[in-house]
Amino acid sequence: MSSPLRPTPPPPARADENVLRREFGGRPTAVRPLRPDDSRRLLAFFRSHTPETVRSRYGYCVGEMSAIRAAELVGVDQTIDSALGIFEGTGAAQRLVAIGRCYRLPGQAKAEIAFVVHEERRRLGMAAAVYDALSEIMRPRGVTHFVAQVEQDNAAMLGLFLRHGGKTRAIPGTNALDVSISLH
Repeated sequence: MSSPLRPTPPPPARADENVLRREFGGRPTAVRPLRPDDSRRLLAFFRSHTPETVRSRYGYCVGEMSAIRAAELVGVDQTIDSALGIFEGTGAAQRLVAIGRCYRLPGQAKAEIAFVVHEERRRLGMAAAVYDALSEIMRPRGVTHFVAQVEQDNAAMLGLFLRHGGKTRAIPGTNALDVSISLH
């Protein structure tokens, strides 16, 4: 028991203190920042995508992701940008099932935001949970707006952004929309 003059020290930092434990579809998950040791999981996640998922996420068909590109994507400077993953399972058996990332636009109070959720795990609230977490991370860093490009037929992503007050503008000559969301 601590006295009023000697407060109890905070508990020691845990290795998983930046992990949010959640259940989606009845399965326990860990929502946490991507780390360099996640590159193998990211490659497996990318290879699980259908061509439609790749097209809607990247805007064009990407055939393969190299190990070098995977290492770049998980090696985000989490003090400037943010990349979060949702993982099912534990230890070496952890499976990446969703990603959300923000890239701060240089010299601006805006960050580009993007998500991808595994086809088998959609419509469980994963993108919304990652959106909320990214908002909480980026707002104290001075980000006032998220921006994104979304295919017009990506109703789930558009719905998420519109529920958060997103404003859309058609991109001439494409099937995509620019979206801007105020974080205030």
